[in-house]
Amino acid sequence: MKDPVSPVRSAPATPSAKAAGATLEGAVGGPALVLVVEDNPITRRMLRVALEVEGYAVLDAGDGHTALDIAASHRPDLLVLDFVLPDTDGLALLGELRGRLATEVPAIVITGMVSRLEGLSARSGDGSIHFLAKPVEPSTLLAAVRARLAYGRAPRHGRRILVVDDTAQNRKLASMRLERAGYEVETVSSGEEALAVARRRPPDAILADVLMPSMDGFSLCREARRDPALSAVPIVLVSAAYLDDADRDLALKMGASALVVRTPDLADVVASVDEALKGGAAAPGASSPEAVDRLHRERLQVQLALQTSHNEMLLRHAGIHAAALSLIRGLSDVLAQPHEAPQVVGDVLAHSLDAAGLSTGLLYTTEASGEYRLQRQFGLDLDRRHDAEAFFGHPALIGGIVQAGVPAAFSATTEGLDTEMRDFFARLGHSYVLVLPFVVLGKTYGALLLASDSHDLTANAWLAFAQSLALQFGQTVALGQSLKRLADSESRYRRLVEEATDAIFVLDTEGKILEANRQSETLLGLPRDGIVGRHIGSFSPLPAGAEPAHLGAFA
Repeated sequence: MKDPVSPVRSAPATPSAKAAGATLEGAVGGPALVLVVEDNPITRRMLRVALEVEGYAVLDAGDGHTALDIAASHRPDLLVLDFVLPDTDGLALLGELRGRLATEVPAIVITGMVSRLEGLSARSGDGSIHFLAKPVEPSTLLAAVRARLAYGRAPRHGRRILVVDDTAQNRKLASMRLERAGYEVETVSSGEEALAVARRRPPDAILADVLMPSMDGFSLCREARRDPALSAVPIVLVSAAYLDDADRDLALKMGASALVVRTPDLADVVASVDEALKGGAAAPGASSPEAVDRLHRERLQVQLALQTSHNEMLLRHAGIHAAALSLIRGLSDVLAQPHEAPQVVGDVLAHSLDAAGLSTGLLYTTEASGEYRLQRQFGLDLDRRHDAEAFFGHPALIGGIVQAGVPAAFSATTEGLDTEMRDFFARLGHSYVLVLPFVVLGKTYGALLLASDSHDLTANAWLAFAQSLALQFGQTVALGQSLKRLADSESRYRRLVEEATDAIFVLDTEGKILEANRQSETLLGLPRDGIVGRHIGSFSPLPAGAEPAHLGAFA
């Protein structure tokens, strides 16, 4: 069944929408009309609300067939298409829509297949299509929408821009944005290639990424300024990494017209290219070549350190997510081994610690008396284990966190720690601690204490991991205890039935025997498999000597 077509054609402009100016206007005046095609109703509604709040008119559809019906009566200014649809894919639908509309309407294609983004972009071969990875942040969506709607509206003025970037997606986005601003664009993937192309046919301006292998944007500037054929060509550098004042100073000393921060819509980049063309090439700074080279090396080293730190952070986050996946996989074993729940949970904890790169973890469970019992621990010295059973001498501290039901993290390096916290860290023997209460439906089932010297457990990534960990462990401990109680109850029931002096039968609603105890075999003189499955009436009248009082049946 198709999703109903929204009758809404326009939306009131909000202050932010009015500030966007011409980007909101459609081809025939009024708010620009965006057609959203997405089969997931929640995602579709999110996209629609984000666009309408910004002042765009929105129509939506859940499949390609409905989208084609809408386009037959409404001419959209922009298409936002999911790549995977129930009856087609986003690129195929885009081709059909453009054919029916007889125009290259700009489009944004969104997909959860992040690894295929570059391949899809190459497959499209079209600067008017932009690809976004799911989940899409509203701010990212709106920036892309504004950039797509500006496509082709600027008059051509014949100036040629050479775009230099080692990332294909960045080249395509810059090319699209500059073409929409009226420029002719040529793209290359390296500084060396840029110099070769520019020397053969000098461009009106060069737009270059800074962070490139072999020859970076700064070095490209320096070499261009040394070449008489290129010394007058304006160069705008763009970066999402080189953002400090020292980087801008280096860019000017190398002869760049500007160093601009990369944004999703590249609005500042295009504006800087416009300004650079008005002002001509910038002359290199007055500093000596040796001083400039030294500053260049210093900024490269700073950037290398930042990139290394960023990569280490990504690796830590990957480890955290791996720990969460390990946890979810392992806890499923509790369903099969309810009597071994504490052991299974302890084993999973060990794997999770290993995956997350943590050395110390303590698992406490709540007893029937309300006291906490240390079930499992990993990474503690022998002389600290007895102390761990009493929460390192500060049960009220941990108890308060558990009662609040919210994970809490602490650092021994925090200024102004009170005496109690300093003593707690000294007895724990680690610099960071994270306490995760297990609270399910208002009932506390235990707590997990994680500790580390090398990982700052107060960081947001660890706190988010703690929320997931506490939820999974809490539900598993609660489920394990419930399953154990159920298994114990069933065991008691079976023991009572088997040891009863009466014959006991379990019947279905038709009187068929489903279960029979040991005494029923003695009473009827038949093995159990000769009793189960027969109708209770088939044993009447009772054998000689049998007393009706000795026969019990449950339906």
